[in-house]
Amino acid sequence: MIRITAKQDGFRRAGLAHSASPTDYPNDHFSKEQLLALQAEPMLIVEVIKDSNSDTQGDQQMGGDASQTTDVTAQPKPAAAKATAAKKAAQ
Repeated sequence: MIRITAKQDGFRRAGLAHSASPTDYPNDHFSKEQLLALQAEPMLIVEVIKDSNSDTQGDQQMGGDASQTTDVTAQPKPAAAKATAAKKAAQ
């Protein structure tokens, strides 16, 4: 699953207006080129999330610089952080 959150509501990239609220897309929604462009865009936080139907090797969050695995400007919501920690502990 690919989760995209815009730093500014309505920001457009890859033919879509992205929301300031996280929006989930199936892994095959974007072409490889589109996904790379989205990950390189500093106005977007792009997370590639491993799910039960995915062959993704692990959770990755990228925003602005595809060489980084986290966006330090984005702070997880407390409930999301707890859920992520619990998910990782279960693995």
